[in-house]
Amino acid sequence: MFVLNGNSEAALLDDMKLNSVPYKENYCVIYNYISPNMTYNGSVTFVTHSDVHYLGNLETLTRYWDGPISIGIIVDPPQQNAWRSKGFASKKFVMALSRLDLLSASVLVGKVTAHLVYPKSETSPCGRILVDESVFSKDINYIGRYFPGNHKRHRYPINVLRNVARIGLTSPIFMSSELEEIPSAHFAERVKDLALNEFSRNSKTALIYRKFQIAKGQVVPQIKSDLIHMFNVERAAEFKNYTTTKAHRIPMVQEWMTVPENFNKSSVFMNLTYMDPTWEPRFVGYNRTVPLYDDSFILGLRDQTELVYEMCLNGFEFKVLNDLFTSTVGIQQQMSSEELNILKNGAGSEHGMLVEEYTKRLSKQFPDLNERCGIFKADDQFYYHVN
Repeated sequence: MFVLNGNSEAALLDDMKLNSVPYKENYCVIYNYISPNMTYNGSVTFVTHSDVHYLGNLETLTRYWDGPISIGIIVDPPQQNAWRSKGFASKKFVMALSRLDLLSASVLVGKVTAHLVYPKSETSPCGRILVDESVFSKDINYIGRYFPGNHKRHRYPINVLRNVARIGLTSPIFMSSELEEIPSAHFAERVKDLALNEFSRNSKTALIYRKFQIAKGQVVPQIKSDLIHMFNVERAAEFKNYTTTKAHRIPMVQEWMTVPENFNKSSVFMNLTYMDPTWEPRFVGYNRTVPLYDDSFILGLRDQTELVYEMCLNGFEFKVLNDLFTSTVGIQQQMSSEELNILKNGAGSEHGMLVEEYTKRLSKQFPDLNERCGIFKADDQFYYHVN
């Protein structure tokens, strides 16, 4: 098992005990199940989230990201108070720990901070968790039976996980992104000085980076010249250019590509006015001033849009970075069945009530929110572009 920071109230206390602390009303968190190397304190932290089923992507990310990573991971509750448990964590909970232990220690040690999140209940309260070490497994195939690759949680608490990862990070600057995104070369090192300068001038600044999709079977580009070549032969495309175009649009991509690449440091390509409430660019930000995500939003239903909208209300500046970008594998030509289902049901009563509560909360602080940043609607149909 990974050895944790014994001084943390939520760290591993010994090889048989864990301790979780409450996160608001409905979740418990084991902070720092995997601890970072303090060498990375001054860098830019890659903030992300995952289910246990997709942790293989974490090893890939650590090979490309040159700074620390803080990740919130949803796990099944330990059920330590269930009547058959005898006070020990459930086998599926222990298998989640086993899966983490099988990640390459040589890759993860020093770079990754992992925080485990589970739903709070009477049988799985926050506090001490006893773990039977004899249940641990090193057989990846056996562990995999508990976490099939096609598994989808009905309600994936994406923003809870993002917030936990931000609360648990160790550097002042963060980049909130997805686990499957592969950053361009030396991203953290190249953006760090620019970010420090920009945030010292105005801490309410978001440094936006571009996202691309790369055709399957291609080598993921690490420098802009390779990206440009792939883009020109249609082996690369702007992120979700054929589906959620409005959400991810960043203008002047052709002009951006003509700027000579600086391999040592990044710079600002252009200042950008907030688009509208459909917009959800990804960015590098200052952790103290960027609001936390709204926990109510779940995966696929405006979970990133709501943060950028709130940043607009708080007067953030948006600036597009030169040179730096991320890539995901696969050019999506049409919406997935999952996305179509969200589109079909996105304006349902539950989501409508969620958005109503969200806008009601913000209107107390910003009575003129509609005039400032537009109307944040529950109807997702304007959010998607359908061919």
